[in-house]
Amino acid sequence: MYSALTSRKSVKLSKTFIRGQRLSLPFVRGTDRKALYWISKGVPIVECDMVDMAELPKFQNSLDFAPEDISEFKVLDVKNVRKRLKQSFSLDGFIGVAIQSELEIKALEKNPTFHAMARHMLESLIRTCNMAPIYNQMAKERSLPSTLELSTKMFKHHLHALTGCRRIDKLAAPLQAKGIPIIHQDVPYISPFAPGFEPFNALPHKMTP
Repeated sequence: MYSALTSRKSVKLSKTFIRGQRLSLPFVRGTDRKALYWISKGVPIVECDMVDMAELPKFQNSLDFAPEDISEFKVLDVKNVRKRLKQSFSLDGFIGVAIQSELEIKALEKNPTFHAMARHMLESLIRTCNMAPIYNQMAKERSLPSTLELSTKMFKHHLHALTGCRRIDKLAAPLQAKGIPIIHQDVPYISPFAPGFEPFNALPHKMTP
């Protein structure tokens, strides 16, 4: 559909997007295997970090707002974003990363036409980090081993994935500047917490393993 809308100019982006998903499969398999131990005992780690793709919006041919000119697009400074997120983790653990990720998203929202993939990854990181202490508390209540090591690996995977997000957003920008909602409507919105879970405000912020 995008190929038809863009006279095939979107094909390279679509192939890059799909290739990135394929390359993530080894990590996905390993993460699933580790998570199954806790999931089988009632701790839905990983399971509740995900959003059903059925929640994607209905396909549209154009953005529902006036796109910005391509001159407004600036490639994401992944190195500094990672640096800030790592510093937040060192200082305040998962909760610190969630707060910093919200700030990173607010910065990107200054140019809503662009950076849809990076925003999606940061939304995912916010949920992963918000849910991490909840899963760990659930594990403690069941006298199970800590879940924090697995949550930390997921945090690091998000940091690594930002490089791919930058590449996708760079390819998408010229099309988005013409009003094509590619990527915008190909990834679902990820809320800060999984449905049915409330913030554990009483938990200490320092939740690193």
